[in-house]
Amino acid sequence: MDEVFNINDNSMRDHYIELLARRDQLRKEALIYEDDYLREFGEEMYQLFEEKVRCIELKKKIHFCQTARNHGRVIDMIKMDEYLSLEMKEYYEKLQALMGAVTDAKNAGCSPRHMALEAKKKYRRIAKRLHPDLHPFTIEDAELMDLWNRAKEAYHMNDAVTLDEIEVLVMHRLEELGHGDEEDFEIEDLPGKILKVREEINEILNTDPYQYSVLLMNDELVEEKHKSLKEESDNYQHYREELEAILHTFISEGDVTITWIAD
Repeated sequence: MDEVFNINDNSMRDHYIELLARRDQLRKEALIYEDDYLREFGEEMYQLFEEKVRCIELKKKIHFCQTARNHGRVIDMIKMDEYLSLEMKEYYEKLQALMGAVTDAKNAGCSPRHMALEAKKKYRRIAKRLHPDLHPFTIEDAELMDLWNRAKEAYHMNDAVTLDEIEVLVMHRLEELGHGDEEDFEIEDLPGKILKVREEINEILNTDPYQYSVLLMNDELVEEKHKSLKEESDNYQHYREELEAILHTFISEGDVTITWIAD
């Protein structure tokens, strides 16, 4: 049976709450670094991925043509387009998603430091009352979960005004549920939960997108990244030109059936 601690009688409560706040702060910072990374390299990343997708599409076209030839069939361009629309759907969705992420990063505003600090203070107060890792009743109540999700979103935007409004709604809902004045509650396996949050913090600090900060703060590394992306994109562009030549040979030398569908 898991050990149970009364958190009012144990200093581990405050430590656990601080760790939760630290983890959430790092997650927020990671999102900021991801936006910074996309603002710096996003257009080049998109160009590179677009070249990769074009190469994949050309290889699939060549495969389609080769298969038709191997079976002694003519190359039906209409059927090839139908085949590609299915085969390439996921790739073009990812390409579109990348462009959307780059655009969102460019449009993301930078909040003044005092707004960020105020948002952090309000978010911590809400988290102390509502964080699902501290209060299982939050998960059990749809309204509280909605307020919690809204609080996280507002915190990520440094929106102290919205957090202030959410805090009022949280207190009202807690009072309705009979938790308004609740200060004494229990947490099962508190040492285990503390260990888990520490591991999550360590993972955030040592993986992307948080690690993007290491690159972005080094001008030399930034320049190397730009150069690497351009070189890789140029290589795929040359590869695409080779594939286009192969496909052209298939089309120009073989029997191609084109069936146009009337509007």
